[in-house]
Amino acid sequence: IPDDNPVKERFGEMMGGQILKLRSEELIEQGIEQGIEQGIEQGIEQGIEQGIEQALYSSVQDGDILPERAAKRLRISVAELKKQMKAKGYQYPK
Repeated sequence: IPDDNPVKERFGEMMGGQILKLRSEELIEQGIEQGIEQGIEQGIEQGIEQGIEQALYSSVQDGDILPERAAKRLRISVAELKKQMKAKGYQYPK
């Protein structure tokens, strides 16, 4: 009800100043909250995964870890590791 409508004031008085929410409004709010929480969780998980990938790529590039070991940790083949490293700007060791 618009603020300038006299019915709003009378309706508010009758309801004792309480604001009632429709069940659909509550469900929408819950959905939004859950969506935000899931988005944050997924974002954190993706960030962690990307950080691990970058650390492994860098370690392989610097010779600190064998490509076979990094590939195993990433659950990919050595050929795929080489491909991904090159695509992301890392140098694969010779």
